[in-house]
Amino acid sequence: MRTILIAAAVIGATSASANPMSPAQLEVKTWQLFKAGQLAQFQALFSKDYVGLYSRGPRDLTKDMRDVHRVALRDYRLSAMKSHAIDPDDVLVTYEVDLHAIVANKPIHDNLWVASLWHRDHRRWLTAYHTEIRAK
Repeated sequence: MRTILIAAAVIGATSASANPMSPAQLEVKTWQLFKAGQLAQFQALFSKDYVGLYSRGPRDLTKDMRDVHRVALRDYRLSAMKSHAIDPDDVLVTYEVDLHAIVANKPIHDNLWVASLWHRDHRRWLTAYHTEIRAK
């Protein structure tokens, strides 16, 4: 009996520590990491086959990370965040972001509607898709 309890405790601890945060919480964490300049940890939250879709067209992870390195995020505010369960392993997170940043040595202010699709891969949530649309 003791062996079964120890095994259950190890299995429970492994699955709980794999990624106990919800996709919405992880989306907030991506912004925190981005602002803090912790880009390796930021990139670790994206799947290898990630797709970003923007007005300039589709982007893969390499292209998006190259762009992220050129942005100094100064301030942001997330609002109207909602999670939409597609199935047990896919959650779409939608929200609005109001941000201030420095891009190419120029200050910018933008207000965007955002959607990120989080996919659970082996008990770990990763961003599989992300898009931004300028809010009016």
